[in-house]
Amino acid sequence: MTRWLLGLAAALSVIAALSLRSDPAAAVWDDYANRLGRVLEQPLTLTPVAPVGILTPRSQRRVALTESRTSLGKALALGPCGLVPLIAGNNNSLGKVAPATAELVYTQQALRLARACVAQPPAAIQGTGAEDGLRALIAHRQSLWPQLLSNAVFAAPEFDRYFQSSAAALGPDQVTSTGLGGLDDYLAILGAADAGATLELSALEQAAQRVQAAPTGATWINSQRLARHHLDTLTAAIDAHRLCQGPRTPEQGLLARTVFEAIYLDQVQPMLTTLDQRGRRLHELLSTHQQQTGIVVDWLATDWHPDQLRQATRAHALAWKNLLTACGLPIGTKP
Repeated sequence: MTRWLLGLAAALSVIAALSLRSDPAAAVWDDYANRLGRVLEQPLTLTPVAPVGILTPRSQRRVALTESRTSLGKALALGPCGLVPLIAGNNNSLGKVAPATAELVYTQQALRLARACVAQPPAAIQGTGAEDGLRALIAHRQSLWPQLLSNAVFAAPEFDRYFQSSAAALGPDQVTSTGLGGLDDYLAILGAADAGATLELSALEQAAQRVQAAPTGATWINSQRLARHHLDTLTAAIDAHRLCQGPRTPEQGLLARTVFEAIYLDQVQPMLTTLDQRGRRLHELLSTHQQQTGIVVDWLATDWHPDQLRQATRAHALAWKNLLTACGLPIGTKP
């Protein structure tokens, strides 16, 4: 019996290896379903997960800004503060990066110069009314800062590419080798700027390019959705089992334990753990950014939440526990 089980495992491994070349995510789930079907003594067929759009329209994610341009006359009056080149450049919409990002850099620079000028006004502007203009500039730019921070993420072109809904789910090897595609670094730069650090345009551009390089966020969401979809199907099948109720109990229990240890514990569970960690980190990063800005953006067009996969994983593990218990087998760690 043991030799037969080993032969079956080897044959299925070859099939799985060939399948992994085309669609690694589908292959690992099909392989798991095939092996679990042998345990349950019934064929298990997995259905594709329905595709969904991930992002709401950009217009819905973008915070409307109150535009305000400083007139040429007022700008010239602020010449002693060093604001003239900065204001002129902004009025002409100069900048190489996405508008919200360019506005962030301009806003931080303008606020620093204006605050310094208010704190120690040059003699040339004292009594001219220019100080009132400085205070108005500071108030306006301060009010825009959180809105610009929000738009630099949720309304940025990089965000659209990062969450491109057609992105394929990840296979086991890809799950372990894929990070967050630079989103963590990009948000760290923005968070540091919100805390007072100077925004470096080149670093911001490079971080934005990394985010835009691949639809990494969508791959994690689609991977979690696929895993949850298949787990629900397989968990229901285990819950409905009629095994280990007669003379074939030892044989059925041995096969169940073999698949549980060699496939679920060694292959599927580690993949689910990484999917859970990456999904939760992705959700945490974006939630933290919204908390920092104080602006809640309705950016998701689907009901995805990382807790959904964790709940499905726990239900699946419980189903295995009940099955092994019914077969009189110890559960937990391997012998």
